[in-house]
Amino acid sequence: MKCKKKNIENAIGTVINDPPYLVDFGKNVAQLQQKNLKALYEMDAPVLDKPSKYEWVAIQAAEPFLIELIMGTKSVDDVLSEMESSVNAAVIEAKVKEVEE
Repeated sequence: MKCKKKNIENAIGTVINDPPYLVDFGKNVAQLQQKNLKALYEMDAPVLDKPSKYEWVAIQAAEPFLIELIMGTKSVDDVLSEMESSVNAAVIEAKVKEVEE
């Protein structure tokens, strides 16, 4: 544990999330003095919005156009325009199908 403590004191990243050790994080690094180092390990992951039930439909419809964009076979404007039309049509079709079921 002595090596890990030395790493913590020298601001070398650690997976140790134990307050007694994290108090010493970066204490041997002059440039880090007077910095809010606790912010590095006290942040919570953001809460993500629940994806739309049609998001997967949109992703599948967009995929072929992303390949064209990557390959450079069409201009960005053309790809995005065609992608928008395709995604909108796929989502509308999925909504109609859902109503029919």
